[in-house]
Amino acid sequence: MRKIITIARRYIYTTFKDFNLFLIMLVTPLVLSTIIALAFSDVFSGGAPLRNIPVAVVNLDKGVDVGDMSVNNGNILMNVFIPPTSSEDAPPIAEDDTCAPLMFTDTTTTQQASMSGLVSATRLATPDLARTGVDNGSYAAAVIIPENFSQSITYTGPGFTFNPIQIEVYGDPNRSISAGVVRSIVESVTNSILAGNITFATFYNTLITQNWTQALMLSASGTFNESLACAFNPSIVNLQIDTQSIRGEKSTPFNPLVSFGASISGFFALFTASGGATNILEERRNGTLQRMFMSPTARTTIMLGLVIGIFFIVLLQLVFLFVALTLINSILNGGFAFIWGTNVFAVAILLLVTSLSVSGVGILVASLAKTAEQSNIVGSVIAMFMGVLGGAFFSIETLGEPIGTISRLSVIRWSTEGFTRLSQGNTDIWLNVLWLLILGIILFGTGTLLFNRRQDL
Repeated sequence: MRKIITIARRYIYTTFKDFNLFLIMLVTPLVLSTIIALAFSDVFSGGAPLRNIPVAVVNLDKGVDVGDMSVNNGNILMNVFIPPTSSEDAPPIAEDDTCAPLMFTDTTTTQQASMSGLVSATRLATPDLARTGVDNGSYAAAVIIPENFSQSITYTGPGFTFNPIQIEVYGDPNRSISAGVVRSIVESVTNSILAGNITFATFYNTLITQNWTQALMLSASGTFNESLACAFNPSIVNLQIDTQSIRGEKSTPFNPLVSFGASISGFFALFTASGGATNILEERRNGTLQRMFMSPTARTTIMLGLVIGIFFIVLLQLVFLFVALTLINSILNGGFAFIWGTNVFAVAILLLVTSLSVSGVGILVASLAKTAEQSNIVGSVIAMFMGVLGGAFFSIETLGEPIGTISRLSVIRWSTEGFTRLSQGNTDIWLNVLWLLILGIILFGTGTLLFNRRQDL
């Protein structure tokens, strides 16, 4: 046993003292994991709630005359985003208007406070100016109200046909959530305006059907029109967004640094294992292995020392990468956090079986290869195959079947799945552990046996 440990320790030492190999084994996967994870994460966003969404509003609506009234639905929509700053900007209210008592409640103040906390809107003159502001990041979305908006949805009398036109919401694709909120507000307001006009039209048409003379008299009555106008008054029909905190079971959010870090670490560990096993063939070609066999040490002892050395090289590589990824995550988030979950024992077990299966793949490939060059080529192909199927460069879940089933052939897939579950507090990884253990024993044992029985070594 002492000789096996000595041979394995020498093999580990000679591997890690090579600076170029150190960069390939440790620095390269660490940098690559971080870059890919940052590309798919919101680690810098902090997960803060939406506040003060910058919005550009362009109101081109020319309005429409309905009898002796002038209606501009574009102003109604614009005032939702940019409330009047003073009473002078608000629509005039007659002293005898039946709507007036409602205007003195605090509902308008509540609405403006709610919307002002959610959006920060600016009125612009032209659509091109608004779109440019969205493109350069000044605004999350631009709301462009067309000039015939009121004409298309405002009921003007018998024979009118509703022909709603679209209000353009030009959103920033990099701020899709904020743009979606703005789009929802626009849809809510326009639907309310349209529903009111449809109700208005239905009411008039019903009166005409029953008594057209009375309908014409009522239509000509300014008092009647002012009474129905209450339904369209933006100060009466409030749009209010309430932000509520819902407390449920605490869950750990998905961290791309865990998924991509684990898969890329396993991917490079496959190259390490394959390269370590290929070095055995290199030592045979250089005569080093033959001189070791001539020493008073059993052949089996020498081979066990070499393959166990490969196992510990892979294990140390994975441990170093996992610790480094944890530190990188802590730096990016401004505080230390162990990203691999709270069950350290399960993490350690999964690391051991992953190292066993990964080193087993490399040892088996090298034991079947006739030359070191052949071992390098075949080992690289297998590593690429398992890396792609294991999610080292993209999420396998997005590809569906049958790729999902085929990916089960990759030891990296089983390993990454286990580490991802542990990071989210899910300890249901024992199928992953069992499969990696069985696969590791078969591959590691078979590769070691074939190496030991080769006559050319």
